[in-house]
Amino acid sequence: MTTKLNSDTNQDHILNTLKIVGLNKIKDIVLKSEKERREYGFRFCKNGEIKATHICKGKECYLDLEHCRDGEHKTVGTFHTHPIVTKGKISFLSDADIYSEVTDKSEFACIGAVENNIPKIKCYLPNYGMEKSIVELRNNYKEKYDIKAREYSPGGTSIDMLRLPPDKRKELSHLYHTFLITDKRLKVESSRAALRLIKEPNQGADLVINL
Repeated sequence: MTTKLNSDTNQDHILNTLKIVGLNKIKDIVLKSEKERREYGFRFCKNGEIKATHICKGKECYLDLEHCRDGEHKTVGTFHTHPIVTKGKISFLSDADIYSEVTDKSEFACIGAVENNIPKIKCYLPNYGMEKSIVELRNNYKEKYDIKAREYSPGGTSIDMLRLPPDKRKELSHLYHTFLITDKRLKVESSRAALRLIKEPNQGADLVINL
């Protein structure tokens, strides 16, 4: 097994977190994914100690990861496979992956795939060459909207905007539309970040593990 780190930070943290599931088990998941042409993955959650969620099974190019449960609210990192490899190179983070990671505030994201008949893991730290302010702006507006939505709907039911007083309706509508604008901008930046990764050595990965 070999590892390569483009940055000298967080290597131990990423490796130790992956070892919670086990590198041999992750290797089996990568090989299974390649054979079935189906994505597999899981999330690492923290509540005092770090634990992995159940292994989720998706489709060829799509996967919904199980969310951290109540009390395990912090997403430490994620791992999922990309069974489709082009021109013998391992898959890298897609624009949808990058968007998901930065909105979940994940500390790292790892992709597993088979490259030249070798199962590999490529892990990424969360900057992806994006402006931090764009990510923070979107997440802040999402958080503000969620707080107000819960305040105006204490029972947890969906909000009927027409039933709200005019001042509250205006406030909530403004937050929601501002969130949509910043969210759209973040998706555009995620696409640009993914295109930049293609051109970089190892598709911009900070850590490469040959299994």
